[in-house]
Amino acid sequence: YRAWTETEHAALAAQTSPEIVETDLAPLALELATWGIRDPRALRWLDPPPSATFSQAQDLLRLLDAIDAEQRITPHGRELARLAVHPRLGHMILRSADLDLQSLAIEIAAVLSERDVLRFTGGERNADLRLRIDAIRGRSIAHDAHIDAGARQRVKRTIEQLRRQIGTNARANDGSDADVGRLLAFAYPDRIAQSRGGGGRYLLSNGRGAQLPAPQSLAQHTFLVVADLDAGDRDATIRLAAPIDRETLEAEFRDNIEVRERIEWSSRDAAVMAQREHWL
Repeated sequence: YRAWTETEHAALAAQTSPEIVETDLAPLALELATWGIRDPRALRWLDPPPSATFSQAQDLLRLLDAIDAEQRITPHGRELARLAVHPRLGHMILRSADLDLQSLAIEIAAVLSERDVLRFTGGERNADLRLRIDAIRGRSIAHDAHIDAGARQRVKRTIEQLRRQIGTNARANDGSDADVGRLLAFAYPDRIAQSRGGGGRYLLSNGRGAQLPAPQSLAQHTFLVVADLDAGDRDATIRLAAPIDRETLEAEFRDNIEVRERIEWSSRDAAVMAQREHWL
């Protein structure tokens, strides 16, 4: 028995796509690097990882200092491979140690590794990651949201597992609201977003456009770090994010910021226009 129409049935694929062609390949790329394998074609696969997706995963690992320009694993990459979280989140946890913010980094990693702990009864889902941190800490949250007790319990278990895994390096500093965006930027340097002038529209540092689903408090911030987004035809929908200020960006990513000078003729203004731009 089929619970769909014959037309719908005719449009279905013959079988489900192999997971490897759709999943995030960064953990796989990191694991292969620990084995000394730079090119996945050196192995025999039932379904080989797509070349473009695997190349993107390696680009991310280089951005996280997990592999070098020759695709060889770095000492930092070996530390990431030891942690039972995505390389993005592992990088954030390791970077947080020097800032005495490892406790907060572990909470962020646990929240992002599990199902959303908040449920919203009316209106659009609030994308502010800081609300989730408040929820797992037992603080008051927005009146239109309630905590999913089961999801919160799973997040708590993940926090304890990560603390045991990291051991004595996990410190007790809870950090502040501003530190959430600061730490998140270490995990998602390719998703640091700058406002396009209001309306909740942003440009990510990887070149993509992104949009908050509805007017909400996050739209007041010039810069966001996006932890979760849904792909769209034009702009992706921001599902989870936290704000970050310009001063923090310039301090933590000064080595990644380029200064470019652009001089060109403007037909509209009938003048030569010169502009100095800062690119992240």
